[in-house]
Amino acid sequence: MTGVLLRVEPAGGMERRLVVRMLHYWRSLVPEGHSRPGIDRVNPETFADAWDWSFVLDLKASTIDPVLNFAGEGFLDDVDAKCIGDPLSEIDPDSLLRHATRDFPKAISRAIPLTSGGEIISSTGVQTLFRSIMLPMDDESGRFSFLFGATSFRRNPV
Repeated sequence: MTGVLLRVEPAGGMERRLVVRMLHYWRSLVPEGHSRPGIDRVNPETFADAWDWSFVLDLKASTIDPVLNFAGEGFLDDVDAKCIGDPLSEIDPDSLLRHATRDFPKAISRAIPLTSGGEIISSTGVQTLFRSIMLPMDDESGRFSFLFGATSFRRNPV
């Protein structure tokens, strides 16, 4: 993906919360007179520090079971790199990626940015607290066809 290179920082300095930074960035990409930006406007360099924890769901084939179009390398710790191109239902249901995307039906039906969060306790007793955001994006024809998202988390032994 290529697009706008823009550092989005609120007045007073750099915002630390990933979901807030992503929302500011998404808003900066929305062209005048439109409700959503195109996925082609996303520039990975803008969020180099968080790109490893970003993902893209492709809704063109199915809004019931979207296809994983992209997952940053950080997610590949608990999902296989071969899952790119797979429907979301085929990705490990216990993975951080699946938990981060669990509210995709709500994000699709509302067609507005959606944040969610939660707690995961792994089989090895590690607690993961996470927060994610999913942002609606258009394809090249202006149709809502993607969810661009990112996740921040903290892992603690229980």
